[in-house]
Amino acid sequence: AAGSHTVVTVVTNGADLKTEFSWSFTVELDTTPPVISAVAPQGVIKSSSATISAVVTDEQSAVTSVTITLDGKAVPASGAVTGLTAGTHTVVVPATSTGGTTTHTWTFTVELDTTPPVISEVAPQGVIKVADVTISAVVTDEQSKVTSVAITLDGKAVPANGAVTGLKSGTHTATVVATSAGGTTTHTWTFTVELDTTPPEISATAPQGIIRTDSATLSAVVTDEQSAIT
Repeated sequence: AAGSHTVVTVVTNGADLKTEFSWSFTVELDTTPPVISAVAPQGVIKSSSATISAVVTDEQSAVTSVTITLDGKAVPASGAVTGLTAGTHTVVVPATSTGGTTTHTWTFTVELDTTPPVISEVAPQGVIKVADVTISAVVTDEQSKVTSVAITLDGKAVPANGAVTGLKSGTHTATVVATSAGGTTTHTWTFTVELDTTPPEISATAPQGIIRTDSATLSAVVTDEQSAIT
């Protein structure tokens, strides 16, 4: 038991002579249970997966047992849990040493993203006069990470840089599909390509008729209403 203890030893030899020796020692037993700290997660988390953890210490004796439960169910040794639903969850950690058992309980809240991404600023739009374009869109999600963005033009995949070449005159359909933990958003729009099929016009040529000098300045006005003169 805890406290001071005295030992007395008596030694007798063949001549019946005795020697007595005594000493004392003190037993201090651990009467303080473990301390549980640094529990996690806490507050609000935005994921359906989490790692449940706690730091358990005891300065007087070894910790002999630590268990963790989440909402009444055992948590594996790694602390990893998946498939959490939105709402409040309760964690209980009992820890035992020679000094007794400590139980710590806390809660945390899961808020899951239920809103899909927002797609905006799609381009090009309206009427364009070139056969080479860059298909682009701005994709945002305020609650979780956007995990996937795919773009198609007229049913065919567009490369990551959005660049497409050799478009023909007419209406083209672009589709952007964006996904996050909150779901998937699809945005479709059209734009029109009007390629220049009319050659330039040449007018106001000079000089004309009869000139009476051995030098002249040749000039002409060249116009094209649909595209640049190359």
